[in-house]
Amino acid sequence: MLLRRMRNYLLTGIIIILPIVISIYLIVFLFIKATDYIFNLFPGMYYDQLQLKILIRVIALGFLITGLILVGMFGRNVIGRRLLTFGESILLRIPLLGRVYVAVKQVSEAFLGYDKTILNKVCLVEYPRKGMHAIGFITSTAVGEVQYKTEKKVINVFVPTTPNPTSGTLIMIPEEDVTPLDMSIEDGLKLVISGGAVNPPYTPPAKGAPQPPR
Repeated sequence: MLLRRMRNYLLTGIIIILPIVISIYLIVFLFIKATDYIFNLFPGMYYDQLQLKILIRVIALGFLITGLILVGMFGRNVIGRRLLTFGESILLRIPLLGRVYVAVKQVSEAFLGYDKTILNKVCLVEYPRKGMHAIGFITSTAVGEVQYKTEKKVINVFVPTTPNPTSGTLIMIPEEDVTPLDMSIEDGLKLVISGGAVNPPYTPPAKGAPQPPR
């Protein structure tokens, strides 16, 4: 019994730490590669001093942050939006690459919080079978052929995988079978990424209080 608990604690710790470690590693790796490129531009300089290397990397980081801010400013003005829309229209015409671009963009906007309309609300659904529950994110109400060929009002729900919530399954489920939750999108993502180890706080409503509509 004790060994089983220790094993569960170990797996939970790995689930919590691994995404953080991988994210930090990728950021540091890409940053070092970028600054190494700067070093290669000036091969005649002496980089033996640790202070000089650190200074160059800090300056490069400042340029990187400034560049991202400028790109963001450019993408938010009228001319920038038009140029980006024109560039996207060309990119979308390229077979396969266009579809990959759209998928990555939508997922990035959803999970970075840029577009709040993609993930609307956290919910609970019986999945993958009746009696088992999974955390899902309501994305929209089904329309078109899907809704036309079903007898009940259908909700599109994205059920993410653990610990990588950018992959998952789209299920189309009757609205009456969806249980909306009060937790925020961010808390829902934390719950999924941690494998259930990080549970958002919740205070049940007082007895006799009106229940929120489903």
